[in-house]
Amino acid sequence: MALLLETVRRTGKCEGSAHVFDGLRLSAMTSHGPFTGDVPTSYSQEFKGPALRCEFVGQQEAGFIKDSSHLEVMKAPHPGAAWFQDLPGIGLTAVRVEFEHPKLGKMTAVLDHLPSVQ
Repeated sequence: MALLLETVRRTGKCEGSAHVFDGLRLSAMTSHGPFTGDVPTSYSQEFKGPALRCEFVGQQEAGFIKDSSHLEVMKAPHPGAAWFQDLPGIGLTAVRVEFEHPKLGKMTAVLDHLPSVQ
């Protein structure tokens, strides 16, 4: 996710891929876009309207728990999307991120205020 955020901010594009190792699991991440559209408004968030949307997929490749009853879910691709807006004095910033978590289900993160610039 950090690479996606930096790539969008630097290039305005979402195309990319990376392998992520968190000390236990190895996952492959790919991203595509940007696509244009409005930020979904399912929460009373401050940031609405036109945005660039990046779609991404994460898929665990290694580090599975042996004999886990969740093995098929953990091996499946897990899609998500991030919406970016050009915030004054800050630049392209993720204002909303949605993704499917293999154990917790659909997760949504919403930026709730304009970040301060130091």
